[in-house]
Amino acid sequence: MTILSRTLTTVILMLSSLPVFCQINKIVHGEIVNGNTKSDSIYLKPDIFIPPRYYEPTESSAKISKNLFVYNNTWTYPQLYYTYLTEDINVLSSRMGSFFIDGTSSKLVFDYPIGEEGYVIGKAGNEYRNKFQPFLKSYFKEEDDENFYYRISMDRSEKVDSAYMDYVKANPDSYVALWHAAQRFFTFGHIALREAILDQFSTDVKASKIWNLLYSDIHNALIKQGDPFPTIELKDQKLANQKLVIPKNKIVLIDFWFSNCKPCLASFPKLTNLYNRYKDKGFEIIGISTDQTKRIDNWKKVIQDQDLPWKQFLDENAAITSSEMYIRMFPTSILIDKKGNIIDKKISLSDLEAYLIKELG
Repeated sequence: MTILSRTLTTVILMLSSLPVFCQINKIVHGEIVNGNTKSDSIYLKPDIFIPPRYYEPTESSAKISKNLFVYNNTWTYPQLYYTYLTEDINVLSSRMGSFFIDGTSSKLVFDYPIGEEGYVIGKAGNEYRNKFQPFLKSYFKEEDDENFYYRISMDRSEKVDSAYMDYVKANPDSYVALWHAAQRFFTFGHIALREAILDQFSTDVKASKIWNLLYSDIHNALIKQGDPFPTIELKDQKLANQKLVIPKNKIVLIDFWFSNCKPCLASFPKLTNLYNRYKDKGFEIIGISTDQTKRIDNWKKVIQDQDLPWKQFLDENAAITSSEMYIRMFPTSILIDKKGNIIDKKISLSDLEAYLIKELG
């Protein structure tokens, strides 16, 4: 064998030993359309509720010149991002509109006035724009509405999950649907239907990093529909450590809040009214604050000022709430039935009242 032959053989063997998903830098050209921006940069932002471990490390910003920009990154599997400009900092957390970028992506179009009109040219981006979005509009029989997809993402009803189930059955290789399944779990928590959706994906998708992370997180979730509320240790109002005990044979609402959360404070009058109406019929509320250490005095003051009559506990700095229960939207109210099992992770006040009327009269 010649030296050249031996060299080529060695190179081939080395290449054959590399991982199937090689890391290749991908250039994605971008354009801002339907308006001119004075911003100097555009940013890619991961979904705020999905843990960072679901994403590959990327350069999050790109310089803008004459409404054009370029991303040079590594994407070995499809990623979900949102976008915002320099001018949006301290104004918006992100613009409306989802962007799916993968190794086939060639262009990102940022619609300046209407974020939902932005899109990515590439396999995942094309699926989202040409298949997934039309499917949802057809499923919900919606007319043109620039806020439709945002409203769907905030709709916690099982009808949305049923739509995703139908889509995955017809498109089992869809990473677009997989990212949406992750969104649903980390935003609204575990229900049996969200867990069942995972089983519908193809063998190839089930071999992916994202599917395996989501499968593990869902199956190991502390808050699961149909399961008892987990045993956790919190601080009481005297800041003594105490295990949380769920009252037996009662309907219990676990209310997660913090002292400078305006929607949380706004919910207290309604909760107090429901508590006073049903406490003698078998209804109990337990409050869990996620206040930071520096705001403990404020937490105690709110309890006193609002005259909250139910037990209050502190998960200081959200140590358990955020990292183990994946609760990042407030208020979050978890409803537990008389058997001690979780019915709903994020029940609304209107649904809570309807449930109490049905169960307690």
